Amino acid sequence: MPCHGMQSQRPRRFRPGGTDDVPLLVRVLAGNPATSAAILGCLDTVDASRLRRLYPAVAAVVAGVPWADMATPVVDVMRWRAALPAAVGARVAQLLIRRLAPPALAALAGTTHLDLQGCGFVTDELLLGLPVSLHTLNVSDCYSLTRNARLVHLPALSALNCHGTRVVDGGVAGLPASLQELDIAGVRLPARASLTHLACLRVLRIPGPLDAVMLASLPPSLLELHAASYRSLAPGASFAHLPVLHTLDVSRTDIDDASLASMPSSLVSFNAHECKNLTPSAVLPPLPLLQLLDVSITGIGDALVASLPVGLAELRMSYCRNVTVGATLDHLRALRVLHCIHTHLAPAMLDACRARGCAVLRVSCAGTGTPFTHLRYWQTAGWRVVTPPARCGCGMWRRAGEKRTWSLIPVVRWLHWRRCRTATASPPPW
Repeated sequence: MPCHGMQSQRPRRFRPGGTDDVPLLVRVLAGNPATSAAILGCLDTVDASRLRRLYPAVAAVVAGVPWADMATPVVDVMRWRAALPAAVGARVAQLLIRRLAPPALAALAGTTHLDLQGCGFVTDELLLGLPVSLHTLNVSDCYSLTRNARLVHLPALSALNCHGTRVVDGGVAGLPASLQELDIAGVRLPARASLTHLACLRVLRIPGPLDAVMLASLPPSLLELHAASYRSLAPGASFAHLPVLHTLDVSRTDIDDASLASMPSSLVSFNAHECKNLTPSAVLPPLPLLQLLDVSITGIGDALVASLPVGLAELRMSYCRNVTVGATLDHLRALRVLHCIHTHLAPAMLDACRARGCAVLRVSCAGTGTPFTHLRYWQTAGWRVVTPPARCGCGMWRRAGEKRTWSLIPVVRWLHWRRCRTATASPPPW
């Protein structure tokens, strides 16, 4: 029994109809693990800093959450770690206090996701002090890094973004073999560099010079290859050694008909936009899983149209002047979106596509003999049907079969000037 004048230490219980000094939010956040996890999962570290001051019990719950907020910049790593001891991800601010001195680097222990984008204080020596627990690292635009930078001491690193740096100027030997995703856009790989030791690679973004040696050294586990460049992939480049390739972007490269014939059957998304070496004789190999194909601004013809897989959902085939009115899309029953700007397909066939539920984006241009004479918009929201004056001096386009159209910026500005002043609703979407 407690002595006279001493209060019992028995925990307070909530009684219906009685008074309780514990806020309901505190009970939800700190009293029920299931509800607290659901709510805290919708918050970021900015909200967490306020919640910590709400109630001691809430502060304890917030401290135990493995925060991975990669949007809120951290300006002081020491204070960040003291406030969120269980955090596993951080985006370091470019104007960081203490510039990641040894104590700050020690505070990053246990971190799995780290974003150092644009931090000029990141050097080759600093990389050696990063925690070995890192899974994802972004050092893009860290201009102080040199070709001598090494990351092989990070055995768990699976994703690396070194866009706009010199990290791989001497090759990829300094990168860990555990990498599964690599972004080296805007860098200069040495000629005939080999990527053989990156055997776990699944996603590669290399919109720069990709020669035959680099392509042949890619591992068979690759799922995505983004290699769009004006200086990449010579004619005859083969992709047959990538049996599980899912997404391929080789737009504006020099691939030719032989390259097209080597595409693996696993492709789902294929972008060959502006590949000028493709000819009217080009055909696709059997690609039963293909959903998206972009061959705009190429020399493909009716032969490729006939070889399109029946399961294709979106086809981008604009400015393909070698495609004739004899081309047919009747076998593409699953097609849902068709871009055929300035591609001479038969109007009857396009009508048949629309009847099957396909959205046909066919643009007509003023001055090309089409019946297009004015720019028509929805006649709601106070907009008038107008005819732009000749002084606009620019082309205007419309989507066939639609009431709304799109134009170049000068026409848009002129239409804003002509908008009815009594309108209360917003203009139509673009």
